[in-house]
Amino acid sequence: MLEIIEGNVLEKTPAYLVIQVGGIGFKVNVSLRTSDNIKVGDRVRVFTKLILKEKELELYGFMTKEEKEIFEKLTLIPGVGPRTALGVLSKATPSHIYSALNQGDVKFFSSVPGIGTKKAHRIIYELQGAAPQVSSSLYNEAISTLMALGLGRKEAQEKLRKVKDIENKTLEEIIKEALG
Repeated sequence: MLEIIEGNVLEKTPAYLVIQVGGIGFKVNVSLRTSDNIKVGDRVRVFTKLILKEKELELYGFMTKEEKEIFEKLTLIPGVGPRTALGVLSKATPSHIYSALNQGDVKFFSSVPGIGTKKAHRIIYELQGAAPQVSSSLYNEAISTLMALGLGRKEAQEKLRKVKDIENKTLEEIIKEALG
């Protein structure tokens, strides 16, 4: 219904922005990361998601389509509402969130308010396949290298899940950490 809103920021809090569009002020709930990067008076363009909650409509805004996609995927999981999904987006960039999903990082998700260990496991279980590989060629290269060293495919994948921040490492660093 409302895919994008473009206008001037009239008001800003850590939790929402008021964006004026054609004389109308829209209250748009945002993550802390988004709020931190915007000032009152800025002209912004946000991707939006309109959600019907009991007796009111709530509008959520995102600086990128990727943030919106993560939000939509998270809110499909039972027990993860819009506020919790914004909490995840407040904590990290989309690439870091996808990395945490790919690596099965329960600690990352359980550090978000409203997400315990059980819910963190559920998020990872539900979304791990939906998360794009940060660098599928590097990941495949690492799998091949570990298999050449005598590991089976499943064992190699398990070892790679434990490697933190994989997208910012060289193949050598990934293999050392996987075997360490």
